[in-house]
Amino acid sequence: MPLMTQIRERMSTFFSVFAGLFVVYIVLDWGMDITGRKHADRNREAQDVGRINDQSITFTEFSTMVRQAAENQKQQSGIEPDENQIRLIRDQVWNQLVDQQIYDAEIERLGISVPDKEILDWVTGENPPEYLRQQFTDSTGKFDRDRYDATLRDPKNKPIMVRVEDALRKQRQREKLQSLVLATVQVPEGDVLRRFTDQNIKYEGDFILIDPNILVKDEDVKVTDDDLRRFYNDHAEEFKTEATRKLKYVQFSEVASKSDTASIVSDLADIARRASEGADFTDLAKTYSETPVSDVFLKHGELSPEKEKAVFAAKAGQVVGPLKEADGFHLIKVAEFRDGTTEYLHAAHVLINIENNDSVSALKKAKEVAAKARSGANFSELAAQFSQEAGAAERGGDLGWFGKGRMVKPFEDAAFKASAGQIVGPIRTQFGYHVIRVIAKDKREVKIIDIHMPVHVSLQTQNDLTQNAEDIAFAAKEGDFLKVAAEKGLASTPVL
Repeated sequence: MPLMTQIRERMSTFFSVFAGLFVVYIVLDWGMDITGRKHADRNREAQDVGRINDQSITFTEFSTMVRQAAENQKQQSGIEPDENQIRLIRDQVWNQLVDQQIYDAEIERLGISVPDKEILDWVTGENPPEYLRQQFTDSTGKFDRDRYDATLRDPKNKPIMVRVEDALRKQRQREKLQSLVLATVQVPEGDVLRRFTDQNIKYEGDFILIDPNILVKDEDVKVTDDDLRRFYNDHAEEFKTEATRKLKYVQFSEVASKSDTASIVSDLADIARRASEGADFTDLAKTYSETPVSDVFLKHGELSPEKEKAVFAAKAGQVVGPLKEADGFHLIKVAEFRDGTTEYLHAAHVLINIENNDSVSALKKAKEVAAKARSGANFSELAAQFSQEAGAAERGGDLGWFGKGRMVKPFEDAAFKASAGQIVGPIRTQFGYHVIRVIAKDKREVKIIDIHMPVHVSLQTQNDLTQNAEDIAFAAKEGDFLKVAAEKGLASTPVL
């Protein structure tokens, strides 16, 4: 016992000294960093892993994003990501950072902004953002609007909503940037024609057809019942027939109604009235347009045919529209014209193909068409009657506006040398003989303020669809619901 007591006393003293030394070490190492470990860690954390548009991405920032992405994947799959998956996650995070920097730089350059009112109208409107809507939609697809509105009004959710607002603002900025880019993309008729020709070039070739029945006759091949039974047993899965059902159904397409369209037209008419009474058109565009206002000058061929015709025929300061297009309605103010350095041409043509290598007959026919055009015949009617170009009859041979480099060289050279209103040709190209009418020439560029309002499906339209669906569901229990659908004017649906 005395020995054990001495050991305990000495151990107590030893631990006291050890604890003291450990505290001193912690102070020196963590405070003064005598080992350099902390300094090395700080250097590593402050080290740049890369630069995007001259902006540094630190090790700490990148690592945090990778860890968060890995954690998200683990929560979704329930499995810890392995080394290969972590490597893929790093690549994905880096690509996201690059995309974000490129988007942000272009958004800043173009001055694309999203006002607070636009975010508020989006969040509280009839069609909330899909990300938020999903959080309040049950397994049957029903959206709990009351709970959604109550959550938005709850002060306790303010910190979360601030982050949500920032994410929605970035989403809408990217959508506006994409809309702006796509709005300036136009594919000339010449490019479409060349693409069609490239894809439909035909080749001639010689071939020999070898019929297996000639090499091996059917009567020379003996197949017994055992052979058939064995083949069936070995390939039983290939002969399995899945269970099938015959269905009758009615499909409700969630598309904008006539009243939705009328509402947008009415809104644009009200905006046009306010503009005529002195309201600033740029401010109106920033408030109502889903495409951002741009200071870019547009050339011929960079607007849709409908917009181009209306805008270039107007005067600076004039408001045109509303114009109906595939992406909705546009109310446009022509802000300014300026003279550009590139000349553009608006032309129409009649194309006479060379069939069976008979260029003499094709040239004769083309000369007849040219003579009729020069004598004053309606060129659109000539194109509809004689042109062998696909779609020429519908558009009267109109090629729209184009610059140099868009058409084949013989056609382009002849057209750009001519004056507006002149009939040119016949001109021969690889497509045949062309008789060309130069409609106009122009170097002008235009800056516009475009109020773009797509036609969205309204809450009333959604409610009407829901009511119709409920009526059909009730009719399905009672009798012939297809008859009820027909009475409601719903399109007939195939029976599967």
